[in-house]
Amino acid sequence: MSVNRYTLGCDSHDNQIAEVFSTTVTRSKRVKEHRHDFHEVLWVTSGKLIHTINGHRQELCVGDLVMIEPDDLHSLDAIDNIGGIINNTAFPSRLLEDYPSLHTGAAWFNRNNGYLPTSFPDIISMSPAQESMLRQLHQHAIRSSGNDISVLAMLNCLKSVAHQSLQNPLSHDPAPSWLKQLRAEMTHPKNVITGRDALSNLCDRNISYIHRMWKKHFHQTPGQFINSERIGLAKIDLIQSDKDMTTICYNVGFNDLSYFYRLFKDECGCSPLQYRKQNSYLSNE
Repeated sequence: MSVNRYTLGCDSHDNQIAEVFSTTVTRSKRVKEHRHDFHEVLWVTSGKLIHTINGHRQELCVGDLVMIEPDDLHSLDAIDNIGGIINNTAFPSRLLEDYPSLHTGAAWFNRNNGYLPTSFPDIISMSPAQESMLRQLHQHAIRSSGNDISVLAMLNCLKSVAHQSLQNPLSHDPAPSWLKQLRAEMTHPKNVITGRDALSNLCDRNISYIHRMWKKHFHQTPGQFINSERIGLAKIDLIQSDKDMTTICYNVGFNDLSYFYRLFKDECGCSPLQYRKQNSYLSNE
C-alpha cells in the first residue's frame, strides 16, 4: 500500500516555511496514514480522536498534545459521530537550527535524540490554562500567516508546557474539579449551541462566580470559550454539508451573521466560504 509523503512549501530563498492550521476529523473525513519531512505538533481542541503513530494507538481528548517527528507514520480517526478538531503547527528542522536558544531547550522535539528520559510522555495532557494560552498563540500565528516569529512564540510555549508536564504533571493545573467538569460538559454540542444558559443549568453556582473562576483559571471568559466551540462546530458543518452560511450560523448558536463572520475570520484567518473551499478535498474522500 502506498503512503503519502508531504513536504512544506518554500519561500523565495528555497527555505521551507512553517504552516499553522486546524484540521477537522470525522468518521467520513479521516486523516489517512502519511509521513512528512518536517516536525509537527498537534493537540485536540474539540471532541475525541484516535491517533495512530508508528503502529501505536493513542486515544486523544481535549487538551491532549502529541509531537510528530520527520518520517513518523501517523493517521487520525474519529471515535464517535461528532469527531473532533485539532490545531496543527508544522515547522522545518531549520527553525531549531536557526534559533539556538530554542534548540538548546527544546530537546523534546526529538524523542530519540538521547536528551529525554524514557519516562517522557507520548501524550502531554495540558491544563485548561495551558491549552487556552496555546490556542491564542495558534490563532495569532494563523493571522500572521505562520511567520517565524509567531511560530517561535508558539514553540517556546510548547517547550514550557512539555517540560512542566515532565517535571510535575499534576501540580500545574489549579482549576477546581467542578470547574474542569463544567468546561468538559460545555464542549458537548447541545451545550455549545445553548450557550451561557447551559452554564446555569449544569452548575448550581452563581453565574458571576463561574465567570470569575473561568477567567482566572482558563484565561478567557465563558463567552469567548463558547464562541470558539461554536466556530469548531461550524467548521465541521462547512465540510460535512452544503448548508448555506446563514443556516450554519444559526445552527451552531449564533444569531448575528456579521458577528459570526467576524469571529470565524479572527479564529481561522479566513471566511467560512474560504474555509469550505480550502477543505473541499475532505468532502470528496
